[in-house]
Amino acid sequence: MTTSTFYPAADLVLGQYYRVTWNGGACPNNLYSGFACLFRFDLSSIPASASIDSAYIRLVQVSAPEGAYNATQAFYKISDANGDWIEGTKNNTLAGAGEPCYNAKCADGAGGVTTAWAGGAGCKAAGTDYVNTILASKVTNRSDSQYTAYQIDFNADGLAVLESWFGEATNNGLLLKEYVNSAIWGLKEHATADYRPLLSVTYTEAASGALLKVNMNGNMQSLTGGFHG
Repeated sequence: MTTSTFYPAADLVLGQYYRVTWNGGACPNNLYSGFACLFRFDLSSIPASASIDSAYIRLVQVSAPEGAYNATQAFYKISDANGDWIEGTKNNTLAGAGEPCYNAKCADGAGGVTTAWAGGAGCKAAGTDYVNTILASKVTNRSDSQYTAYQIDFNADGLAVLESWFGEATNNGLLLKEYVNSAIWGLKEHATADYRPLLSVTYTEAASGALLKVNMNGNMQSLTGGFHG
């Protein structure tokens, strides 16, 4: 077995309230509890023929708001309709043309919408903006000390999703639904590497001569024609 670790290739904070037109692609943390975060990890370096054994995401609480509140952190797969999202370049300022924000998958650069999220503002419509199957979850408490690290293990559904991304150049990414009263997490732009999100994947490479796995949806959908006698 081999274990590889990955920082996000992209992550994005979707602010709400008066931040609905702001881009959070360059935020060092998620700023406020209750905001959604999108993550994309590049797993193309893992052979497509490998089989996943286990995986987890590490999140570090870089600032703990006052009060002891339990909150469930849950990861979901982003839908195909939103799979082409980008993170943008702003640290909570007006989204530029083509950048995402709470109101838009692609903003027009002047506070308006060029392309909406598939299901509505905030990328939060279950079944439309994201696949409504929990892939990993953990109950956390924001009263825990600053810099507490949480290991959030992927379940069987989550492992299957990650494995389907092995060897792929890109993927839809993951949505973290951060419930109200959550802590504040470090993101990939945090100055301290140890406080950034980290995905750990343990996998087993296929034995020499083993049959390759085939992703029917990903690899067969473009085939045309038929069989000829």
